[in-house]
Amino acid sequence: MPVVEKLKKKIGSLKDQISESIKSSEKPDVDKELKVKRKRLKRLQRKLKLRLIITDKEAKRKEKEEANKVKRTEKEKKTEERNKAEKARKAEEIAKLKQIQEGRKKAQEEEEKRKKEEEKKKAEKKKEDAEKKKAAKEKKATEIAKKKIKEIDLMSKNLKKFGLVSVSRTGAVAMTRGSEIFK
Repeated sequence: MPVVEKLKKKIGSLKDQISESIKSSEKPDVDKELKVKRKRLKRLQRKLKLRLIITDKEAKRKEKEEANKVKRTEKEKKTEERNKAEKARKAEEIAKLKQIQEGRKKAQEEEEKRKKEEEKKKAEKKKEDAEKKKAAKEKKATEIAKKKIKEIDLMSKNLKKFGLVSVSRTGAVAMTRGSEIFK
């Protein structure tokens, strides 16, 4: 505001000069020098008024700019905070999704293991069933062979009653019981 202060000093000194001129002059309305000083005073007063208006407007504009800067910085801070919060939220969501994926992967692996184990159990069960069937067939075959041997032994005893001297076993009977000769 140095311009305003200079103008105020000039106006103050000019007013003093005019008041002295009016006191010393006999005809203040007619005096040319006085008229010039009055015009100069009015011009300086207008200039001062304009300067004050301009400085007020500049001050208001600067205040608005400062307020806008403050608002902008606050807005930027808020957006940064939102962005940080959003990033944190996204990071949490990504972590949760990764956990879910890992859980699903583990579940799939466990399911595959369980299926493999079931398939192994089924294969073992089939093998056991096949062995049981084979054993059952062998057992049945041995039982049938035993029955036939008993029948053959019974028949040879019955034939001895009728005068048969000896009987020998051959073939499958000889393989299971040996080639004994009954007398």
